[in-house]
Amino acid sequence: MAMMAVRARALTNRGAVTMGVMGFWIYLVLDWRGYLVPIAFFVLGSLFTCIGYERKKERGAAEKGGGMRGVREVLANGLVPLVITVPILTVDARLFTIGYVGAWATALCDTSATELGGVWGRRCIHLRSLRTAAPGIPGAISLAGTAGGFAAAILLVLIAAGLGLVRMPLVAPIAAAALAASLLESLLAGLVPPAFGYRHESLNLFNTAIGGALAVMIGLWFSDMP
Repeated sequence: MAMMAVRARALTNRGAVTMGVMGFWIYLVLDWRGYLVPIAFFVLGSLFTCIGYERKKERGAAEKGGGMRGVREVLANGLVPLVITVPILTVDARLFTIGYVGAWATALCDTSATELGGVWGRRCIHLRSLRTAAPGIPGAISLAGTAGGFAAAILLVLIAAGLGLVRMPLVAPIAAAALAASLLESLLAGLVPPAFGYRHESLNLFNTAIGGALAVMIGLWFSDMP
């Protein structure tokens, strides 16, 4: 899969190696079902990146390098879900699997909101100032992007539910948690210290961590559900 992504110019060579190592570990912990979740994230995220790329480029909201993801981008979205797989081996597999799905749903919600909002978002506002902002500015959101991000999160959690990783009644709450984490990231954009000098990646780490944590809390809240 990683090599196919390189040929499709969706991943750099180093990004593909990183994704391959992550995927191997995830497969060992959560078998093929858990492995399909980041695959779904990657396929959908790459598709949304390609949609209206030229328009996004004109508006200054396009991913650099034609949308190719490298090591930083892969880790920014996948490191938190990867870390969440560790307690699955030792503590509560069911609960932390929900967190795992929630982290990936948050990553896709954020990516989709940015990519789809860059194409169809007519008016963007900056959450901290509530003033009109240009597409692609950190902290700026649009109605189209927010709706698209939420829909993408629902789709990913539905896939996870279809794979038996989470229960169907948890789909909407986990997707809502993903949206809440993404909006919180937009609200705090510019305030989170850059990790290793890369602000966007540090915000993605924060975003997925919050989404995963909220999903775990949702799992605890619904723990008595049959």
